[in-house]
Amino acid sequence: MKIIKLIEKNFVVVLVLSMVTGLFLPTLGKGHTNLIIPFFMVIFFLTCLKVDYLDVLSHIKKPLLMVYILLMYLLVIPVVVYGIFTFINPGLALGMLLLVSVPPGTGAPLFTDLVKGNTSLSIAVSLLAYLFAPFSVSLLFFMFTNQSVQLDLWGMMQTLMLVNFLPLFAAQVVRKMAKPLVTKTQSYFGVISLCLLFVLVYLAVSNQAHEIMTQSISSMFINIFWLYVLFIFVHIFGYFMAFRMKKEDKIALSVTKTYSNIGLAIGLAATFFSPQILLLMVLAEAPWNTCLGIFKYFVKYLK
Repeated sequence: MKIIKLIEKNFVVVLVLSMVTGLFLPTLGKGHTNLIIPFFMVIFFLTCLKVDYLDVLSHIKKPLLMVYILLMYLLVIPVVVYGIFTFINPGLALGMLLLVSVPPGTGAPLFTDLVKGNTSLSIAVSLLAYLFAPFSVSLLFFMFTNQSVQLDLWGMMQTLMLVNFLPLFAAQVVRKMAKPLVTKTQSYFGVISLCLLFVLVYLAVSNQAHEIMTQSISSMFINIFWLYVLFIFVHIFGYFMAFRMKKEDKIALSVTKTYSNIGLAIGLAATFFSPQILLLMVLAEAPWNTCLGIFKYFVKYLK
């Protein structure tokens, strides 16, 4: 049990190690990206086992709150980010817009759980965000680039059902049929999820290792610096947008918004945008894997 707690407490080490392994030992990860969705489903399933679906529904049944959160997530924050980077670094503005306009990553509820946030709120917001993101992303890029980004709405809905709703439904069935077993074993869910996340990050990074390693050092560090600035900004914005909510709710909203679906962002970049934007999405793996530790440290001092 002490080892499990140690691993969960130092989850950032696990994520950084997976990223470094993917960069310098990428061979094993080549050609196995088909494992990403099944692994995400297992992670989400284990996270949902800790949550009662009634708690998720209790958040969804607050329409004004959900509308406010979704407007901030899908429109206000992306517009603010695009405006800021248009002013300070125009070459990165479009890529930053893409990164903050996609819906939350499937790992966001796990990250929320790791830093003691409201996991049920994270799940509720994530599910709703996936329903509206195809329309908001298309609108944003049409407004700012005159480029109509035609997302595969049906494909995105299928992915949503497969990766989110199916594990959520399955977890609630298991909770109902074997609640004593779930209660007895849930202390292991976190470390199992972290091990699976290690594999997922390794697969994602190893399949982009060549693109990362062939970039010039100076350009790479400049881009990573601005990506860290972005993640820190979104963390702060996400936390304080919930100014009247409990601390665990603020943590959930901050984490859920910050850790967006990089896989989807990479796919959109590869399909619709330049190689420079694609590379920026790949480099976003660095703050995605490390900023949570920084946030966990500072959130102790926030109200």
